[in-house]
Amino acid sequence: GILSVNNFTGRLFGGEVMMSGQFGGAGTPKLDMNMELKKASLEQATRSSAGINPVTGYFDFSGQFTGKGLSQQDIMSSLTGDGKIVASPGLIHGVDIPALSTNLSNMNSNNALLSLLGTTLSGGQTAYKGGESQLIAKDGMIDFSPFDIELEGAKSNVNLALNLARWDIRSTGRLSLTDHPHAPPIEVSILGNVSNPKVNFKTDRLQKYVGAKIASGMLQQLIGGEGGLEGLFGGAPKTVEGTPPAGASNVPSTPASNPAEKTVPLTPPQEQSGKEGPDAANPAEEFGKRLLQKLFEKDNKTETKEPEKPDTR
Repeated sequence: GILSVNNFTGRLFGGEVMMSGQFGGAGTPKLDMNMELKKASLEQATRSSAGINPVTGYFDFSGQFTGKGLSQQDIMSSLTGDGKIVASPGLIHGVDIPALSTNLSNMNSNNALLSLLGTTLSGGQTAYKGGESQLIAKDGMIDFSPFDIELEGAKSNVNLALNLARWDIRSTGRLSLTDHPHAPPIEVSILGNVSNPKVNFKTDRLQKYVGAKIASGMLQQLIGGEGGLEGLFGGAPKTVEGTPPAGASNVPSTPASNPAEKTVPLTPPQEQSGKEGPDAANPAEEFGKRLLQKLFEKDNKTETKEPEKPDTR
């Protein structure tokens, strides 16, 4: 026989559910089901199905699925179909992206950065603006594509898959900080049983990026003095328009007595240009010389001489 259900309504996860479908038939029973769920609680859904409470908010769901088997395990292992889920704004517990984004620019040491990452990626909460995803089920595997959510302070690019038979989750992706567009994204993975998955954040690229900025800031403070790093790489220091370079005379040059006369160079053009080939200056060596010169200039500026004692004789 075949069991048919038409226009069944009820409550599920705090929302309204409507279902219709058939189950049964000769041989292995088959399931054919349409389902629609409105304004269901994400908090109730995750707590009831996995015993965890990582998110708040509400969601709508609709889908059409088929399966076969005599047991729940058989039906879940064979479930096939597609659907759509739309989530409202809510909160994600266990991560504080706004605090991470706000304090990232204030880091002055690697230890401070590691402390910030450890604190913000293991506690707190982050608001999200909702989102929607299409889901495809095949033989008990559900893929959400895409599963991108806009968080407060970050945008996500995430792949999410559920194995209904084993009740496992597999999610990988990255979080890009919106207030730091040039910073590398944080890679995230969520793997294992749905009720107790292992969450891992990979931040090595972000640490290198911030570490380079910290080192640059320390070097800037070390060099100090007028012009900072100007000229350190061989460039001429900037001058204000209308102001002659340092050391130049303010007296205007006397024009040539005969404008038509041309000055003929005393040396061949090839000798006027910089050296080339093996005798040319080494850029790294040149950088080191300029750095040392800057440091010694700074030391000379900061040294103060003792005033000479007056002669009392």
